[in-house]
Amino acid sequence: MASGAYPVGYRFHPTDLELVAYYLHNRVAMVDQFRSSPILDCPDFYGKNEPWLIWDMFRAQSNNMKEEETLYFFTHRKKLNPKAKKFDRKVGLGTWSAQYSKNVVAADDDSVIGIKREFRYEGGSDPHQNGAWLMQGYQITSHIEEFFGLTTDDIYDDDDDRQFSSSQIQAFLACLD
Repeated sequence: MASGAYPVGYRFHPTDLELVAYYLHNRVAMVDQFRSSPILDCPDFYGKNEPWLIWDMFRAQSNNMKEEETLYFFTHRKKLNPKAKKFDRKVGLGTWSAQYSKNVVAADDDSVIGIKREFRYEGGSDPHQNGAWLMQGYQITSHIEEFFGLTTDDIYDDDDDRQFSSSQIQAFLACLD
């Protein structure tokens, strides 16, 4: 995405399996130490900015980004309240409304390693933007330890008191179209 990051004609266009098995896996295993130039950090993706403002902010950081290209973000979901099972999908004055979900399946043994969900932006301040923005959210399923060979120590880092619940582990990648 940055100028010179790819040879002319190449595009970052990963499969669902690659997004979950490589990018999310490494982000979960290495937390914030894992960096990937095509996937940006946007910790407040579900925040006060409308999707088109997020797009404009991050597009400016990605030289030579074309209008039709997808932006990829590592982000965190926010629970509606500390004990809730549901997550807050508000963004700006609107919300991400769920459209569908599908399993992301490992190539070698057909086990489900993640879930892809598609969302449509609705109810914001600009009626022309309503329904015009799509987001795909990816999460790793709860049997992350089995598939990736991680131990609880890999996920819960006692050295710096950072502890991650399973809901936080599952909430790291959003793609904005």
